[in-house]
Amino acid sequence: MPMRTRARRSGSKGGRPSKMDPDKVQRVEEMKACGISDEAIAERLTLSRTTLLKHYGRALRVGRHRRRAELNEIVWREARAGKSWAVKMLKADMEAAEAEEDFLGGAKAEQPAAPKPPKLGKKEIAQQEAVTAAEGTDWGTDLEVPGATMQ
Repeated sequence: MPMRTRARRSGSKGGRPSKMDPDKVQRVEEMKACGISDEAIAERLTLSRTTLLKHYGRALRVGRHRRRAELNEIVWREARAGKSWAVKMLKADMEAAEAEEDFLGGAKAEQPAAPKPPKLGKKEIAQQEAVTAAEGTDWGTDLEVPGATMQ
């Protein structure tokens, strides 16, 4: 017997309508881009922090990057139009990014990752500790076993 389905309104995705207001999404992104905390954003929008995270989580995660890209587009457009302040700003941003890349790249190139030592079991650790048990004590050679060889 075929299943009956409900008729949907055209353009409807079904389910509950979204509680996200596009204007609020933009405001959340802008506030996050300015470094405002999630708690302060929630308070400003008269939402609980939980509701803010639930409905505007994506805006909180990508808002800063999206607004930074938007700002860069504006600065580039102004620089192409010959505005000296925009050219200076872009030059400073590029120099800072290059310095950061050199710093991070140089640190990685100078210090290759050291191989991790093999993980030892309880017996291997106990054996190593037994070999060095007399170090730093006044026991001296009292712990040595005649004729035994330590590894």
